[in-house]
Amino acid sequence: MTTTPEPKFWPDWLGDDTCVFNDKFPLYMQLNPSWTGSTLEDCCKWYYSWRYDDCIVEGGGTSNTATLYYPNWEGSDHVCVNNGEAPAYITQAASTFMFEDLEDCCEKYYWWNMAQCLGSAANAGSSKYYADYRLSKCVKDCTDSDCGGLVGGVWDELYDDKSVCCAQKFWWVEDCDA
Repeated sequence: MTTTPEPKFWPDWLGDDTCVFNDKFPLYMQLNPSWTGSTLEDCCKWYYSWRYDDCIVEGGGTSNTATLYYPNWEGSDHVCVNNGEAPAYITQAASTFMFEDLEDCCEKYYWWNMAQCLGSAANAGSSKYYADYRLSKCVKDCTDSDCGGLVGGVWDELYDDKSVCCAQKFWWVEDCDA
């Protein structure tokens, strides 16, 4: 008595050259289940990373690259954009070139010019905390009156919580967290 395998996502190299979801995967994949997976995203990432976006769409999913940030090398500006017009070589390698956050894209591709890359977002600050060694306390990265001003550069470590910043940077200063 033969059993029908449970439907899974698998790389269909001889058919549609994308990940498909069914129970018709080859015997060698049935014998070694590591070839199959439970999500289209994982299958495309693992077997078609160089054309991830195409794999998702051809496999029946929806592309999300239109909302992702990518480095715009078209002009002389050092910026990351999310205009939905990324070139094919960018979308086909989305895991390398595309990011959900502007800051992540800027840090990877324009780390030496963060202020220009972040544009108006850089003027708002991150609202995280950093060490102000002149004041011997942790201050908020923002421009409001209760802030410490904008962080000086990428070398300044940012913390979500002021007490963690104080514990890491000014453990000997009793009123750092005040």
